Amino acid sequence: MTGRKHGGEHDLDDATVCIVCGQTDGFERYHGGEGFEVVVCPRCSFTFIPSRYRKQVDYTTYKSESVVQQVRVANEWVKVERNLHRFRLVRKYRKHGRVYDVGAGYGHFMIAGEQLGYEVRGIEMNRASARYARDELGLDVSEGDFLEIPEDEGYDVVTFWDVLEHMDRADLAIAKASAITRPGGYVFIQVPQIDSFFARRLKGAWWEMGLDHVNYFSPRTISQLLEQHGFRAVRFKNSIELKNVFGYVILPRIRRRFRRNGDAGTVVDNVERQRVFNRITSLPKPLLWILVFGHRMAFEILSVLGLTDEMIVVARRDG
Repeated sequence: MTGRKHGGEHDLDDATVCIVCGQTDGFERYHGGEGFEVVVCPRCSFTFIPSRYRKQVDYTTYKSESVVQQVRVANEWVKVERNLHRFRLVRKYRKHGRVYDVGAGYGHFMIAGEQLGYEVRGIEMNRASARYARDELGLDVSEGDFLEIPEDEGYDVVTFWDVLEHMDRADLAIAKASAITRPGGYVFIQVPQIDSFFARRLKGAWWEMGLDHVNYFSPRTISQLLEQHGFRAVRFKNSIELKNVFGYVILPRIRRRFRRNGDAGTVVDNVERQRVFNRITSLPKPLLWILVFGHRMAFEILSVLGLTDEMIVVARRDG
């Protein structure tokens, strides 16, 4: 993951500014959760949380060493297989070439790319994740801020898998992606979608709404932002991260349902989510094949039906 630094130099000031169209006033405002508000731009309808509410979020320590310890003993095959599914989309546009993964996390997307013959590099702001991917998996992952990397290298593909929603300056991130992408290259983006089925249905109770997410794009607003930096959207695909729905929605409800007296509460942290994932993926390999296949089929069916909360955007740099 990459995003704002605590007190970082790329922060917007305390004024409310739309990063899509530059609007500075007339915003519709509503309560988004404990301690923050959500605003809607009157000009372009971009929805976001002003940066002043997020000064407490520090992505350099977002995932702890305790989470990494759980990842270390996790079933790597399942994680890589999930990312090979992402590459099935990438390969429709670029069958080979240089890939830059922004917000590389623990590196499993990069491993999938290397297995398919791509030259893959990445960057991750979270220290523990970046060091695990680099030092233990041997991947070419830098630790730091994507906005600060050099612009003298050309890539065929730049990816933002569940990253732009975390960045106060998503506009600068798209500009940086344009600067390092060769003409004819592509950017792949997955973000929460503000006009998706679950966002419209749940409104303020939507599980994607929170201080760790600042941007809520629609196809129109993400297209507008991309066009300002030389990209042309060529495909939109409905998406839903089923593991996040399980970890952030279903698992807390299960815990609440079976909570015993004296239980600390119903909050499920990253360590526990990863621990539950490890238990599920410790099944014998034949059962895991069935689980992975079922997950893939469920994803595709829900995507076709539009029962989703995110979108994948493929955009081409023409100039």
